[in-house]
Amino acid sequence: MAYKIIALLISFATLCIRIYEEMSRRAKNRAKEEELQKKKKRKRKKAVKKKEKESA
Repeated sequence: MAYKIIALLISFATLCIRIYEEMSRRAKNRAKEEELQKKKKRKRKKAVKKKEKESA
């Protein structure tokens, strides 16, 4: 009986670890995606400024 309880605790702990790892992986991916979006916005602003200078 004690072995079953220990096995359940171990399986629960591994499940918690997997969930934590998945959450941290998603957070990293989200941060990378946000950084790419910021870079795209910066490039767009620079392109607009260049067009304004050329037209002026």
